Amino acid sequence: MKKKGKTNALRWMILIVILLIVVLYMFFNFSVRIKNEAEETVRSELVDAAEKSAVQISAKIQRVSVAGEVIAQVLKDLSANDEEDIGRYMLAVAEKTGAYEAVFYEKDKDGIDQNETHIELSGKQYFSFVNGLTEETQYTYLKDDELTGQAAMLFLVPVPDREAALLLFYAFDNFKELLEEDSEYGRTAAIAISDAGGNILEHNDSSSNYLSSGNLWTYVGEEYGRQIGEMKFNMQKNNSGFCVMEADGEEKTLIYIPIGINDWTFVVGVDQNYVKQRTSRSIRKTSIMLYQLLGVALLFAAAFGGTHIFTRLKNEEKRKALQEKAD
Repeated sequence: MKKKGKTNALRWMILIVILLIVVLYMFFNFSVRIKNEAEETVRSELVDAAEKSAVQISAKIQRVSVAGEVIAQVLKDLSANDEEDIGRYMLAVAEKTGAYEAVFYEKDKDGIDQNETHIELSGKQYFSFVNGLTEETQYTYLKDDELTGQAAMLFLVPVPDREAALLLFYAFDNFKELLEEDSEYGRTAAIAISDAGGNILEHNDSSSNYLSSGNLWTYVGEEYGRQIGEMKFNMQKNNSGFCVMEADGEEKTLIYIPIGINDWTFVVGVDQNYVKQRTSRSIRKTSIMLYQLLGVALLFAAAFGGTHIFTRLKNEEKRKALQEKAD
């Protein structure tokens, strides 16, 4: 009987040890999963914020396009000699869209702007773009508009049923407010609109190495050639993505989202230390819950084992007492 009691106790102890091993194994696995899921969660949050910014930029461009297309419908019935009416419509569309210069251009003629001033376009570097009239609205980046000397986004809005177009010169500064640092990205984020060649069209006031030269990758080391190639390919295909690279000692997670115009892309570079800090905070929150669950499991195992041992001891005392009475 005594031998059987010891065997049962040993059996229960083995079960408790196995339970503890299983709990610890599950804890280790959960820890790994928590780390991976925390990293994924932080990336998803940053990508979501970047997507919202890209949508805002795209919507701003679309509003200008739509307003321009409405005026273009009116212009198709106006004579090029109707300069007063043309000037009035140019002024209306400039005020509506925020364009600093609105020009009606008919092939082989001077343009007419909102002040009814004749604008000679044939000598401009971007004249081939202007003269290559298409049936859909086109967009290009001008480093120098050759009118006011500023960088601009040029909207070329075709006038239906005639070889003419509405030209809207839109300052890239208009996008500045959408490139201001979002608290979601941390205080040292580099934020820009870039083309697929990494050429920066507009950026926030960060002094980041990714922005200072006018190209995203000027100071990125050769060891990141694969990441740059993949990023270029995705930007050309209007795909979104993210990668981690370092520019002259500045390590960032680069998140890039197409804005739906040409190969232009919204790019945000988030400091890698900030990403790690957010990941650590997320891990801590989840780990606290996991530790609590582990504590409950260990308490349960201890209580269960303790109860069993206490019961066995009580039974052993009763058995001894009965045996003594029998003797």
